[in-house]
Amino acid sequence: MIDEVLGAGVPADAGELRTGLNEIVRALIARTQALFSGYTRKIINFELTDTGNGFHLTVASTL
Repeated sequence: MIDEVLGAGVPADAGELRTGLNEIVRALIARTQALFSGYTRKIINFELTDTGNGFHLTVASTL
């Protein structure tokens, strides 16, 4: 699935970029599984707002 998503957004001739992005995504997935595997809630919506001094993130999740 990672290759499919990267294939849709990264040109085929950008092999080094695609490899680097693949490594980053895999590291993030491994981190998520290691640190948050006990969390069963799913994010169903989010909104990121620029406050002028930073950002505010609002998240809606399942129970």
